[in-house]
Amino acid sequence: MYRRFIFILVALFLSQIVRAESLNIQLGDNSARVMYATEVIGGSFGPTDLEVGAYYNNDKDKLFHLGLLIRNNTLDNPLIIGFGTRLYYADVGNQSGQNPATASAVALGGEVLYVPDAFNGFGIGFNYFYAPSVLTFQDGDGFSEYGAIGSYAVSKQARFYVGYRFMELRIENASDIEVDSGFIFGFNLRF
Repeated sequence: MYRRFIFILVALFLSQIVRAESLNIQLGDNSARVMYATEVIGGSFGPTDLEVGAYYNNDKDKLFHLGLLIRNNTLDNPLIIGFGTRLYYADVGNQSGQNPATASAVALGGEVLYVPDAFNGFGIGFNYFYAPSVLTFQDGDGFSEYGAIGSYAVSKQARFYVGYRFMELRIENASDIEVDSGFIFGFNLRF
């Protein structure tokens, strides 16, 4: 299952490589996450982005996601909103003393970034994705991810940010596993 999921992520990534749109790299105290997004469908509200992401921490927890987010269609708008769904696959609890678990989840949520001209490149952003137990499979009984950032745009294509990220997988008949909880530093490049 794990290898099949990775193959699907890589195939979708390679099929869209010509239409690249953004690369997002996040570093925490003990974790790293890379996300890539590309526009796959245009629409009346805005384009739909296909995103793939991979997360790894020092506890050997791994989390992958594949998402479709509809976002508003302009770089000139100070409020950038994206909403949609993400399919998560998690292999967590790999630290000694934890119960290892694998789970898949279909999460709904979105993200908001507010960067008004009056802030001279500074902005604030929030994201939230949630999968209830009915949309969480294998060992999982629910999944949530949320975060907040403060960012600075060095250009229209490049943005640095610092923030807080929280990810938790609720496990059926066992203790919940906090995948990540802490401050992050990140870089987003649009091309």
